[in-house]
Amino acid sequence: ILEVDGYRMNQEDAILQFLGSRHGLLVHDAIGRYLIGYYLAATEDIFKVLYGKYLFSQDEEEKKATKADLLVNQLPLYLADFEKKFLEQKGDQTGWLVGGKATIADIKVVTNLNTFFLHPDRKACFYPVLIKHAPQFMKYVENKISGDFARFFGDSTKRADYSC
Repeated sequence: ILEVDGYRMNQEDAILQFLGSRHGLLVHDAIGRYLIGYYLAATEDIFKVLYGKYLFSQDEEEKKATKADLLVNQLPLYLADFEKKFLEQKGDQTGWLVGGKATIADIKVVTNLNTFFLHPDRKACFYPVLIKHAPQFMKYVENKISGDFARFFGDSTKRADYSC
C-alpha cells in the first residue's frame, strides 16, 4: 500500500505505473509502453501464478509435478521470449529492458527474479534453466543485482527461505 497526499493506493503494478510516471521510469512510444506492460504481465504470470502454484502446493506429488512443469515447460517458454525481446531492444548494449533507460519493467523483473529464483537456497535448482534459455538476459539481471540495484537487495541470505 502506498499513500500519497492522503490517497491510498494498492496493487503493485498500478503503484509501479504511478511511481514510474512521477520519476521518469516510463517511456513515451507505443512499442515501449507495450513492452513495459508485457514485462509486468509476464512477470506476474511467472512469479505469482506459476511459481506460487509450486510454492504453496500442499500435496507433495502435485508439488513435484508442478516444479517439473515449471522447469521443463513454463520457464523456458517465458525466458526465451524475454531473451528475444531483450536482444531486439538492444538491452545487451544499453543495459536496460526498454528504451535504453531504467523503467518500471527493470525494477519488477529484476526484483522478482532475485527474490524467487536467485536466492541462495533456490539458485542451484533454477539457475541452470535460467542461464540455458536466456543467457544474455540473465547476464543483464545479474549485473543489475550486483550493480544498479544492489543497495535494494542487502544481504540476500536473510530473506525468507522458499527452498527448492
